[in-house]
Amino acid sequence: MLDVLLLAVIAAMSVAASVWVARWFRRYEQRSQSRYTAKLADLERRRAESRLELANIRKAMAEFNLRRAQQLRDDAALARWWADTISEHLPTNDEDPDMRRAKKPPTPEQRQMASVLVDVLMDGASSETAGDGPRASEFADDMAELVAVAIGEYLRVFPAARNPTDKIVVFDATWATQQERATNPNYRGEYDALCFFCRESLNTMPVGKSFSSAQMKRADHHARLCAMRLVAGQIEGVGPNGERPVDLFKQKETKQAAIAKRKATVKAKQTAQQAARAEFDQRVDGLVAKTTDAYARDRYIDWSMCVAALLSRGYTDDQVVILLESKITRWAADEAANPERATADDLLRFIDTYGHEELF
Repeated sequence: MLDVLLLAVIAAMSVAASVWVARWFRRYEQRSQSRYTAKLADLERRRAESRLELANIRKAMAEFNLRRAQQLRDDAALARWWADTISEHLPTNDEDPDMRRAKKPPTPEQRQMASVLVDVLMDGASSETAGDGPRASEFADDMAELVAVAIGEYLRVFPAARNPTDKIVVFDATWATQQERATNPNYRGEYDALCFFCRESLNTMPVGKSFSSAQMKRADHHARLCAMRLVAGQIEGVGPNGERPVDLFKQKETKQAAIAKRKATVKAKQTAQQAARAEFDQRVDGLVAKTTDAYARDRYIDWSMCVAALLSRGYTDDQVVILLESKITRWAADEAANPERATADDLLRFIDTYGHEELF
């Protein structure tokens, strides 16, 4: 009876233990599953944030590329306009007769006519029409032709103006450039309109604003007057970066002097090298003649190469003669790959291996 009762108790305890273990494993799996789910949700959240950040970066890059493309289109349009504008005054074909004329200064007749037109424009300088009076209208065709001559002369003297970085403003038949005002930090949006020829300020205007009719007449009169004075030789003009013809001439002289100095240095170096080479060859020929009866000379392909190799090593003439007349030449030929056609390298290899302290 006790045995049966004991077995029943053991069986009940085993069942209870099995139930407890099963419940523990179930709770463990549930906790593991919840932790895995939480980690997976956090990973998905991070992925979503990364995708959002990447989308923002791509959007910003697209906006930047759009602005850059617009800027490039604007620059390309300005470059095309500039090329089309100056093409009639400065053709790109060197064989074109207009190009040859553009490379030459104005003729005496053009200079004389420009002087007359300077007086005509000065007569109307104080009037409201700013030089557009009856006398100026009589010379309208001549003035338009000389403005083109002035532009060609300016581009001839200042080649940097052919590819300008400033914006260009056209006043009737003449040009002016725009530059941002840097003198007044409170008005970054204002521009200085500069005369194309003398680079003097014509007027200050905000961005997006246009010149009034009176302002345009005054600016046009100023530019026409500068153009006539440039052709007449009364002014020299000012380059895009403020340089003057005398500055360009000095730069050209400096550049030519530097080129001449560099050529002279190279030539002197070449002359010195040639002289040193000629002296070296004379030493080699003299030592070859002095060692005509040297030991084992007939076993070397080129005896002069042996002499030149030893001299290049820094040996004196006497030391070279001692080496070539010693038995070292025979021993070096014996160890050569071809004992009857030894070379200077075989001789130097033997000297490096065994030395020659007993000779000198």
